[in-house]
Amino acid sequence: MHAITQPAPETVGGLIDELFLLREQRRKLAETDKDLRDQYSELEARLIAALDLQQTSMARGRSATATLAEEDYASVTDWTTVYDYIRQTESWFLLHKRISNASWKELTELNGEPVPGTQAFRKRSIALRRI
Repeated sequence: MHAITQPAPETVGGLIDELFLLREQRRKLAETDKDLRDQYSELEARLIAALDLQQTSMARGRSATATLAEEDYASVTDWTTVYDYIRQTESWFLLHKRISNASWKELTELNGEPVPGTQAFRKRSIALRRI
């Protein structure tokens, strides 16, 4: 009968080294992804200009078709007016349901207690530094 072997117990140092290697891999991928996103944005802008020049909203290549899509987004020019509108019409759905964490921390420290209607929760993470 063969004995079942247990994996070697993980050491804190081993976990740190493994976490570090994964972080480095993610950083390299992020650099590559940033470069690809920049290239994509530049090429997309060139394609939009070419479609505009040809006065069309659709074209095709050998491997894909492209359709120009347009969507309107809000750009606030007067926050006071927007907030007044939201209050008067109770259109709270227009706002995202989150607050600035940095501002919340600052007010909590200044007042000695959390902003009313909020509570603190502690997010735990690891800070890695190359040695």
